[in-house]
Amino acid sequence: MEGPHAKVNQNEAKKQTRNNKNVINSTDEKDRPDSFLAIQLSQHHAVVDAVRKVQASLTRQNAEMQRVCVAPAKVHITLGVMRLDAPEKLEKAGKILQGLREKLATDGPFSITVERLSTFRNEVLFLDVAENNGKETLINLAECVQNEFSKEGLMVLEKRPFNPHATIAKMSKVPPFKRKKLLGTNKFPAEAYKEHLDVSAGGVQVSAIQLCSMKLPADSSGYYHVYSVLELCDQ
Repeated sequence: MEGPHAKVNQNEAKKQTRNNKNVINSTDEKDRPDSFLAIQLSQHHAVVDAVRKVQASLTRQNAEMQRVCVAPAKVHITLGVMRLDAPEKLEKAGKILQGLREKLATDGPFSITVERLSTFRNEVLFLDVAENNGKETLINLAECVQNEFSKEGLMVLEKRPFNPHATIAKMSKVPPFKRKKLLGTNKFPAEAYKEHLDVSAGGVQVSAIQLCSMKLPADSSGYYHVYSVLELCDQ
C-alpha cells in the first residue's frame, strides 16, 4: 500500500533531522520535554490485558514494582517529544500537526501487530511492534512527522533511531538512589517477566496522532491530556 507516508525517504528524513540547526538539544535542562506526539494503544482491550499480565508478574516478585509500572490507561507509542513552554509554541505545534492532514491522508488508518515483550538493558520493559508492513508504515509516518516538527524547531532530537514500542514499566520512575532500598535492584530481574516474552495483543489499528501533555492532569479515562488530534482519514 503506497501513500505519502509510505513514500518518505527514511535516510533523507534522518539526514534532514540531524542537520536541522533549529532542533532542540534535549541535554539542556531548560529544554526538557513537556509534550509528545503519540499513537494511543490503551483503548484496545487486548493491549491493556497484555500489559496487566506482565505487570502482575512483576508485582508478584516485589509489590514495590508497582512504582515503576506505567498505568495501563496511558499505554501508547511515542512518535517524538518536544517542549511547548509558551502558548505560542503550543499553538504552533497544533497547526503543524493539523497541517500534516493532506500529507498523511491518502492511506488512511493502517494496522500494526503488538506482540512480544522486550527490554532496554533490563531498565525498560516494552511491548514490541512486529516486523511487517504495518511497522514499516509506522516508521515512515513517524519520520515524516518528526521532520515537519524539526523544521520548525520544536522536536527534541533523539540520539537513537526511532524504534516503535509501548513502554509498560521503567526503572526511571524511581530515582536511582532509592531503587536499591525500595526495589532491591536497579534492573528488572529476568525471572519476573520471562514467562511473558511471547505475549501478544494482536492487531491494532493506527487511526490518529495525538499531541499530548506530560505535565497536565490525566483525562477522565486516565489517559494523558490531549491538546490536539489528527485523524488519519482516506482522501
